[in-house]
Amino acid sequence: MLVKNKKIRIVLSVFFWGLTALLAFMIFGLSAQNGPESASLSEKVRDFLSALIGFELDLHLVRTCAHFLEYCAFTFSLFFALAFSFNRLRPLITVIISAVYAATDEIHQLFSEGRACDVKDFFVDSAGAVLTVAALVITIRLFHRITQRRSQHE
Repeated sequence: MLVKNKKIRIVLSVFFWGLTALLAFMIFGLSAQNGPESASLSEKVRDFLSALIGFELDLHLVRTCAHFLEYCAFTFSLFFALAFSFNRLRPLITVIISAVYAATDEIHQLFSEGRACDVKDFFVDSAGAVLTVAALVITIRLFHRITQRRSQHE
């Protein structure tokens, strides 16, 4: 269990469920943009990042990274929302929920003018979810192992 204090667990649960809902709405809103709006936003992000690093970035790379990173954030928040609420099977459930949301996100884009349902985007989103969960599981297990070793030495 990540946190033993019940009140703190409840506060963290509410926080992470709220953050997860906010990120889901953000993803939904981005998918609801029509083709020209989406392209314009991607170009603005690309131009900002290109100016920041000093060379022109590929627009497709920026869009792919955006898909990946938005699902990393969504999955991170969902993982902890589940962890502070249920604490059972959260890695598997987190990946399944994230992948299902990614699929519905791509289907949603069919209804946005100038947008399409792209299977590659679904796999990029799902890869963000799987890698985020893997990183979290490894980090939490390492943390528990370190804290157990410290408590044994005391």
